[in-house]
Amino acid sequence: MANLSCLTQSGSGEHPWSRVVSAAGSGVSALLLENSIEGPCWHPLAADGSLMSANATRLSRDTLIELAALEQPTAFAAGISPLSEVLTWVVPLPEQPHHRWLLLLDPAGKLSQSEIEQIFLYLGWALTRQALQEARKELAEHRQLSEHAREEMSRLQQLMLPDPSLKIPGTEIAFVYRALRGAGGDYLDIVNLESDQSMTDHPHQMGVIIADATGHGPSAAVESAMVDAILRTYKPTEAETAPSEVLNYINRHFFTRKERGSLLTANLIRYRPEKKAIFYANAGHPHAYLRRGDRLITLDQGGIPIGVLRDYEWQSHAHGIEPGDILFIYTDVVIETKNPQQEFFGFERLEKALLESHPHPRQLIAHVENQLQLFCQCGQFQDDMTMCAIQFTE
Repeated sequence: MANLSCLTQSGSGEHPWSRVVSAAGSGVSALLLENSIEGPCWHPLAADGSLMSANATRLSRDTLIELAALEQPTAFAAGISPLSEVLTWVVPLPEQPHHRWLLLLDPAGKLSQSEIEQIFLYLGWALTRQALQEARKELAEHRQLSEHAREEMSRLQQLMLPDPSLKIPGTEIAFVYRALRGAGGDYLDIVNLESDQSMTDHPHQMGVIIADATGHGPSAAVESAMVDAILRTYKPTEAETAPSEVLNYINRHFFTRKERGSLLTANLIRYRPEKKAIFYANAGHPHAYLRRGDRLITLDQGGIPIGVLRDYEWQSHAHGIEPGDILFIYTDVVIETKNPQQEFFGFERLEKALLESHPHPRQLIAHVENQLQLFCQCGQFQDDMTMCAIQFTE
């Protein structure tokens, strides 16, 4: 027996189909078919559009044609012989959270209660199938739009990366950027400070920042774009500006009037050849390495991530540089990549890969990436990945 209790009229307001039914004359029988969370059910309609449990009311087709975009139900009639003889129109009444259809029956058709229920069962399947097909089509369109937006975001994010042909005297630079979904939360910038005399009186100084916003995909990409925008507004007050001052500036402007719910790790480094040293400040980011010959030096001094405390102050640290040293910075996927046994690649394997590689930036990065792929046995890493290697030649 069909369920007649899953739909009730609410309050004094009229049903959305009441205007259609009330304006109709005689000539066609009407049923309301509803797909609810409790399952499909049907309801005969009275002349005023209200629900009734008696026989279906006679309605006029002409008025319904004027008031709704009707669809011929031939697609639903196949496979059930009584249906093609009695069902004349199907009026879709899309509503949330359910879908409803107004079924118009030829009054000449003589149907018993059981026959109507058989028709209802078939219609419930056929109309639900149609709704699923329409939903799939709509989903495909949304996916296409989302893919286009993702590709455009990826293109714009590529514009924020350093120029691959960037040359800074006294250095050899190589980097790789892999976004998990085309656009991601990793951020890398390398700046030749010689081009801005307001920042330094010494030629060939270099500024480097690597950062990682929490999350993946477009939301993380927006966060990294915000960091880029903040950096573009930064105006140093003196030529000897420390990396910690830049982190402090980013942190102050990273906070907005509303709670962000996101964090940013970053490692900012300034190379000063006249002092034969690098100066760095770390905001919760995986520590950098300095390869010197056949040994590694960890640059592990740091503080909390950006976005935790508005008034937090980072500290800068320094380390001497020798000709041939290679600075290696990276995002956390390098150490957090897992193999099929759910083991992390970790610092120990990373350090081994760094020491095994040829002492040249490009070859070092290629070797580490190859070791990661062999370890995880996967075609794609589990997060955005950025690595940068800078060799100091002077």
